[in-house]
Amino acid sequence: MRVEKGQDIQIRLAAPADAATIASLLYKSFVEYEALYTQEGFAVTVSTREQIQARMDEGPVWVALENGAVVGTVSAVLKDQGLYIRGMGVDPSARGKGIGRNLLDYAEKFAIESRCSRLFLSTTPFLTRAIKLYEVYGFRRCDGGPDILFGTPLFTMVKPLHLITRRYSEESGLDCQAQEDRLEVQAAAASASMTGRAIKDSSFTSRILWRSAGRCRNRRRQQSR
Repeated sequence: MRVEKGQDIQIRLAAPADAATIASLLYKSFVEYEALYTQEGFAVTVSTREQIQARMDEGPVWVALENGAVVGTVSAVLKDQGLYIRGMGVDPSARGKGIGRNLLDYAEKFAIESRCSRLFLSTTPFLTRAIKLYEVYGFRRCDGGPDILFGTPLFTMVKPLHLITRRYSEESGLDCQAQEDRLEVQAAAASASMTGRAIKDSSFTSRILWRSAGRCRNRRRQQSR
């Protein structure tokens, strides 16, 4: 399992054995806001061990470690011509160390390699610290998308990746015209896709996309050898 380091923080893909630790971390990350959620909204936000294990079948889940302890996490799933970011949290004791941004870097890299046209996520208006991070990272609030999560206010934020993905394709020696055509189709579809499907797509479709992306990455690694 590959582990990459940045200063004193290590980031790697999560394993099923990490699920309980991730669930505990998410609870610690959001418990200070629990009173602002509805009971159902908070339960969905923090997730159970079983829900996190299921997410690992749908897309990548990363964990950040400090001195061997899990202090941050984020997961993602391919949806609607983009990469949907979810389940992001940082241990309160480890805030201010750039862990959230490092985790987003991994998600963005995966999105670019998967030829996604955008990153997008759903958040609540009272998570001001997280919203500031997303804005600094290039996300902008988007009209449309789900606006409520079991009674808890919600809105969508999007970061376009068209230019970054196109540059990556050119540097990778891919068929740029074909990639440009694909991006145009994705952009057109994305303009009409910001609905409740952002959090309601079938896990079956997500698993197929995740495994397909993995096969593509493996082929590119073989070609580069």
